[in-house]
Amino acid sequence: MSLIQTDVGILSKNSVDSFLAGMMPAETNPQVFPYLQKRQAALLEACGFACADVGEQEFNGALVRMYQATGEYKPAAADIIGYGGAAYGGKSYGLLILARVAAELLPGVQIAYFRRTYPELDGPGAAFQKSHEIFGGAASNSDGGREWNFPNGSTFYFRHCQNEGDVYNYQSQQIDILLLDEATHFSWFIVDYLLTRNRVSGDIQNFRPFAVLPSNPGNVGHVWYSQIFDVENKQGEHERVKRTQNPNGKYTSVYFIPAFLEDNQIGVSRDPGYEDRLMERDPEIARALRWGDWTIFAGQAFPTWSRERMICKPFEIPDHWAKWRATDYGFVHPWTAGWFTVDPQSRRVYIYRAVLKDGLSDTQQAELIRDMTAPDETITVTYASPDMWARKTAKNRIFTAVDEYKDVGVILTRADDDRLNGKRKIDRLLMDMPDGKPGIQVFEPYYDVFKCMASLVRDTRNPEDVKKVDGDDAYDMTRYGLTNMKQPEKRKQESKHPLQGDGLIW
Repeated sequence: MSLIQTDVGILSKNSVDSFLAGMMPAETNPQVFPYLQKRQAALLEACGFACADVGEQEFNGALVRMYQATGEYKPAAADIIGYGGAAYGGKSYGLLILARVAAELLPGVQIAYFRRTYPELDGPGAAFQKSHEIFGGAASNSDGGREWNFPNGSTFYFRHCQNEGDVYNYQSQQIDILLLDEATHFSWFIVDYLLTRNRVSGDIQNFRPFAVLPSNPGNVGHVWYSQIFDVENKQGEHERVKRTQNPNGKYTSVYFIPAFLEDNQIGVSRDPGYEDRLMERDPEIARALRWGDWTIFAGQAFPTWSRERMICKPFEIPDHWAKWRATDYGFVHPWTAGWFTVDPQSRRVYIYRAVLKDGLSDTQQAELIRDMTAPDETITVTYASPDMWARKTAKNRIFTAVDEYKDVGVILTRADDDRLNGKRKIDRLLMDMPDGKPGIQVFEPYYDVFKCMASLVRDTRNPEDVKKVDGDDAYDMTRYGLTNMKQPEKRKQESKHPLQGDGLIW
């Protein structure tokens, strides 16, 4: 590796190349900031950091107009700033340059850069490596490169939040500037909690805490991201402050900056074949990542699941329709239960009642199921997740959740936990019936229990399966509720009646 002596110490040739490509300034002493491309400069401007045009520079035969932070600051335009769309739009560099500028102009500011897992931060071209190019000479690093300390007291941290329970690792923290890279990799629960940590940590004059959420379309956060940033322009064009409703039903100020492949002219000049390789991928993924098309949910497990399509007005269920229940176990993670019925003529399945709660004991769950079921309601079977048969010990007694349910009068039957078969059943029911509606619908008052369904994604290791994530409890409960749904050919062979054995076959 070639090493070159500079004013900031010894840099690798790769770092110097990055500097020459406009990612580092001619001098990296404080207050002389890295160069930016146009869209990256728009991000800094939205965050309150003024930028100036510093003219065109040539890279691989292409003239690229560059920008640089001026040192002027005003409060951010909005509480939450979105940035992204297409792949290779220069988002990660933009985030790190934003952090560098903020750290130097706002003494004592605390900045946290999150990815879902630590491995996503490391490796060739990942944020750890880029941080050495952007912060080198302006700050010193510690904790294996996960923390950068600036002379004026500002600190930059690399952090992760893989599981929903991990949010509590940050329960007492104060993060002035919250950066959630690839934000759609996070569930809304994680984002919502981390936003509560986005608060002033000290006496920073004229400062307004803000969060930046860059991302590409797709993954588990696609739905909430599309909602809060109004990516379909339902409230007007982007790059202006909007007040949008988040999944909690509350309004917040947001500002969204679309990013496209063309915005990273330096990257395109270095790798002119990237676009062609990208377009050779799966058509949905290629369209989403090439054009930043948020109407395409790359990898969505149930692309036809939407509120408008899935809900129906409640109606009185005829007495001769079979009814049954299903439950997915949870305590820290939400527990959920659903009440099912089927029209014996059309064979459309209805979920006519549902509940989703956390923090309930086994006995409380069973009591709630009992109390939500009418006394004259005939329930043929209650399917339950297999983990409810796990043994536990308390006060010298060995028992299971099934035992505690039984004590309350709710008898459980072990559900089919075949994940692939469960998804296939839901896929079949989501197909349109002759009336143009799907083969499964949810009574409108209970639809919110199933909000997770639209945001679930395929498992990249097995595209026939749904990726297991926190918050998928209603999906698992729905699978369990379809335990006795048979393949059409098996249905003809096994049953001439609507009821058989311990449950429904239709």
